[in-house]
Amino acid sequence: MALQSVIFDLDQTLVDSSALELYRKAKLWDVVMAQLDRIVLYPGIADLWQQCRAANLKMAVFTNSPRHVCEAVLQKFNLQPDAIVAFGEVNFPKPSRAPAIRALELIGMHAYTSAVIGDRCVDIISGRNAGVGRTIGAEWGTQDARALLLSHPTFSAATVEQTRQLVAGLLDPTTHRQWLTEKEAETTARFNQELWEGHEHDVARGRLQGGVFPYYFCRQRFKGPWFTSYANMLVKNLKFVGPATGPKHRAKMDSCSQMARELTALHRTLNFPNTAFAFVPGSKQRGHPEFDTRFDYVGAHLTSGAFRVTEPIVTSLSHDAVHSDEDNYEERDPAVIRQHLEWRGFGENVPDNVILVDDVITSGGHFRACVEMIRENHPTTNVVGAFWAAHISG
Repeated sequence: MALQSVIFDLDQTLVDSSALELYRKAKLWDVVMAQLDRIVLYPGIADLWQQCRAANLKMAVFTNSPRHVCEAVLQKFNLQPDAIVAFGEVNFPKPSRAPAIRALELIGMHAYTSAVIGDRCVDIISGRNAGVGRTIGAEWGTQDARALLLSHPTFSAATVEQTRQLVAGLLDPTTHRQWLTEKEAETTARFNQELWEGHEHDVARGRLQGGVFPYYFCRQRFKGPWFTSYANMLVKNLKFVGPATGPKHRAKMDSCSQMARELTALHRTLNFPNTAFAFVPGSKQRGHPEFDTRFDYVGAHLTSGAFRVTEPIVTSLSHDAVHSDEDNYEERDPAVIRQHLEWRGFGENVPDNVILVDDVITSGGHFRACVEMIRENHPTTNVVGAFWAAHISG
């Protein structure tokens, strides 16, 4: 269906407020208000705004800035949306779907005829989780192009002019169907190309020093609550332990499915012969009341795709987990970790290559312990790590 409404992010999408970024991060809103003259409108935004108005599109702005700041910025540039959803006006911030849903409620529009335009992955995820039909990554203002791309927007736009062209196409999707399909395919191809970032010798992770332990990761995970990064949200959903009903379990299943799809993309990119997937064991033995089945679900998805999933190493002694938000690296020493692990092997068919999977890499201790166990038993087997997220300090 034709586009009927647009939800814009504010900072680094409509306006360039990067000169005040430190004050915004510190929530020094009085300082921001006193220096509004340092905020500028991106070239082409006035034309894009007028294009939307001329097409009678409903327009909303959702932002992590307070309402009085958002209103002052919009007024400065004579941008008058039909609705604003500002920081603190919904229960959960982006990437929760709540801000996008509230924006749709305020403008009285359906999600599937709407589009979200934003420079950060949280904008895209909020829109997609709300069921918005199209999302456009605003690359002209983003400070993390890779994170934006890995949120997998429907379209990516390097300039405001490209966004104007996309909006024109979405206003008449029947006429422009082939062109829109090509643009969506271009974004998907870039997503697949950038999905996994590789490291051969990562000395920054303390437990990987003194050896070569190659691994790949998708996204960055930061210390803090789930909404600190998209990776935080995905990992939190993945690790949910509770009743196999309700929205939290459904979010877990969605995360397991997404992880399997992205691991499939890595397998296709590496194109190793005779490859098996294996998972870094968790802190609890199978059968323990707190055993997390997340990798059983991911493995089942991979198996259904005709990939080999193995379990060469298992937890032999349940122990307290050491989470990536903690700073106790002593317990992550590979020698200590190996005291809780048991070698089971691959059976008669030893793979030439193993993709060793875990959700997060922090110090690398668990990864190294498992790699060393595989290498000791099968010196010629090539092992690479695959982590959905890499924990980044700070």
